[in-house]
Amino acid sequence: MVVIACIGKVGVLFSSLPEPIIGGMYIVMFGIIGAVGISNLQFVDLTSSRNIFIIGLSLYLGLAIPAWTAAELGKEENSLTTGNSEFDTLIAVVLSSGMIVGGTI
Repeated sequence: MVVIACIGKVGVLFSSLPEPIIGGMYIVMFGIIGAVGISNLQFVDLTSSRNIFIIGLSLYLGLAIPAWTAAELGKEENSLTTGNSEFDTLIAVVLSSGMIVGGTI
């Protein structure tokens, strides 16, 4: 998709799509990704407390850490400041993505 978008006329086609169309495509795409992820749970032993703990912790941290990061970055004096602006930006991007946080756990 990235390579095709480098071709001028195809790139113009993608950039001319209205935002509601892109939003609809995102809804379908993330719905399919979520459904595939949930359907993969049929192969997991859900009677094991270890597996339940891993699934629950991943879901919880994938929702809680991005919310905390957004609230923390909104403050004037936040605890995510290291003094290196590039590293601060990297940390903010990584911690604000629920997919990265949940997938890492």
